[in-house]
Amino acid sequence: MSIVFNLRGVLTRIFTTDRKRRPTDLSELVVRLNMILEEIRDVTERLINRYKELVREALVAKSEKKNERALVYANEAAQVSRYIKKAMITEMIVEQVKLRIETLGEVADITKALASISSLLHIAKDHVSDIAPNLAVGLELTISKTRELVAGTADTIPIRVEDALVISPEAKELLSKVEKSVEEKLAQLPEIPPELIVGSKDRERTVSFIEEALRRK
Repeated sequence: MSIVFNLRGVLTRIFTTDRKRRPTDLSELVVRLNMILEEIRDVTERLINRYKELVREALVAKSEKKNERALVYANEAAQVSRYIKKAMITEMIVEQVKLRIETLGEVADITKALASISSLLHIAKDHVSDIAPNLAVGLELTISKTRELVAGTADTIPIRVEDALVISPEAKELLSKVEKSVEEKLAQLPEIPPELIVGSKDRERTVSFIEEALRRK
């Protein structure tokens, strides 16, 4: 009987210690996310400046009847605009994840929220991997830490670590709002003359990044 009580005592101390560490672990996640946000904002700003410069050069070349040069500048600007969209999506996802972590409450909420957060960070990592590989590495490390926390908080609600990759309905709703907001921001950038974009009709039919993310699951 005493062995049973001792075992219970040990388990109680373990779970109590884990719970005491959670605020520290969550604070560390916020610090990581702040660093990632600073870097992705810098990337976004540089991409926007590059885009504006390319559009300006395209318009100048067009006005000077240098059509081939105008086409080169315009199509490079179109590629940069796609990078800007990815960077903006990543930035807004990380901002929302940071906000969720800062407002986590009960243990049960922490477990469910962390699982959702992990899937969101995974999408952010996929979007930034080809424009800022170092950021993708930072996000992967943050995802790993989040999964560890999911496993560590699952003593109240059984959640498998792999479930952290499932996109919940709430996450889909959040991603839809992010996508809409990013499209509105992109509409404020200088417009590339459509006639200068190679395959411009094909570009009008863009796949939602939410659909893209769901196809990877």
